[in-house]
Amino acid sequence: MAWQVYDAKARFSEFLDASLKEGPQIVTRRGVEAAVLVPIDEWRHLNEKARKVMEEINGSVIVIPYFPGQSSTNIKNEISRILKDKKT
Repeated sequence: MAWQVYDAKARFSEFLDASLKEGPQIVTRRGVEAAVLVPIDEWRHLNEKARKVMEEINGSVIVIPYFPGQSSTNIKNEISRILKDKKT
């Protein structure tokens, strides 16, 4: 359910109860989704899940800036340097 910010503020206890019973509640401002109220257990679950995903990909993703005109040899050398630095 979406709540206008005015209603969420004026009826916060009901807003909180709805979140606890029905799940996340969206708050809109001027008809645009602005925020969400999430039960703490769901928040903790989502944070833990995100943390695990980040741990899994940590070290797996390499971001190398690309500049027009940069040769493939330079890119390969940069990748090799980064991987070598990660091992030490």
